[in-house]
Amino acid sequence: MAKAAIVKKEFQLNGKVNVPGLMNLHSKRIHDLLVFQPDTNNAKENKMMIATASQHNDIKLTTVSGLQEEQVETKTTLLKGTKTGDWVRSLTIVKMIYDKKKVILLASGGYDDTIRLYGMNGENKNDQTPSLKYTLECDSYVRSLCSFNNILVCGTHIGKIIFFDALKGIQVCEIRAHQDDVNALQIFEMNEKIYLISGSRDETSVKLWTVDINAQDSDTISLKLVHTFVIDDNCNKGKKDDKKGIKSLCVLEDDGGFIIACGEGNIYHQTDVTKSENSNCRLVLFRINDYSMVHTFTGHADTISSLKSFVSPNGSKMLLSCGSDGKVKFWDIEKKKLAQEITSEKSLHSLDCIVHPTGSIEIFAGDNEGNVFVWKGA
Repeated sequence: MAKAAIVKKEFQLNGKVNVPGLMNLHSKRIHDLLVFQPDTNNAKENKMMIATASQHNDIKLTTVSGLQEEQVETKTTLLKGTKTGDWVRSLTIVKMIYDKKKVILLASGGYDDTIRLYGMNGENKNDQTPSLKYTLECDSYVRSLCSFNNILVCGTHIGKIIFFDALKGIQVCEIRAHQDDVNALQIFEMNEKIYLISGSRDETSVKLWTVDINAQDSDTISLKLVHTFVIDDNCNKGKKDDKKGIKSLCVLEDDGGFIIACGEGNIYHQTDVTKSENSNCRLVLFRINDYSMVHTFTGHADTISSLKSFVSPNGSKMLLSCGSDGKVKFWDIEKKKLAQEITSEKSLHSLDCIVHPTGSIEIFAGDNEGNVFVWKGA
């Protein structure tokens, strides 16, 4: 009996969904944005939480319910992001098991050289208010964050990568990995090994590291450089205004293994979103298995601020990017082409997405004036 051929439909969006309570969350730029389920013990509950970090020294947690039905209810909680009133630059979620219970922490990194860890489970069932658990000290601005179980990783303004134990609230180790800002980090597991990728503005390159965590003592960690992915050897030899660095990273699975997606960013200037594409920033894909370059996407006129990967409702492996040029782009990895594009009137600096079991998808993007845009995909 012959099998029926599976025909994939092109990925499409239904258009922008205006969600009350999600617009104008902050008065200044949203540096980072995360979407996650607030209570890990109630996975079936139809609600999500949007965490936004701004240039105005605050973090807002907006609980949203009914988004799929478009009968939306929201509730926003304000958290102080830094001690001194400086920018909040980066957010990440730390998920771990403690005392046989799932624990979720929100980590925020700021320009006051600190990382703050907030408990997101609440002290009891009737109190889900986030509580400050730890304040971790760094020796420079915090530019990027990522996590793996109880391990929290921080990238700093002076090129350091620092590892913390989020459960104990202590620093474990550090290494001088780059010569300038570590703008992007991601930690992941491949072939039963743990890897870390880091991107900096010191050069248009990305470094791949192995992370060895002692099985008996997670406070013993060693880092080893495996490979440096070079995008352009001449990136820092041109005019000052033309220099670029790595601003965003993403790891995604492909049929041939894991792929690193690297987003370029302009170091010294930003393009007005109303102008033509005169300063193209590239999105470059590398395969981790053999370190080969897979493909280069072009089309963003300015800094590629954020990257996310997901599998679309039609089964396509997609890469989502947003930029300071005000565009959100959907890249089809298998077909190596741009699937769709959304244009905003404002520069975009952060994004996230969530794919539901029903196949629907929501995309969230934060702009330079404190707004969050929401689009719904089918």
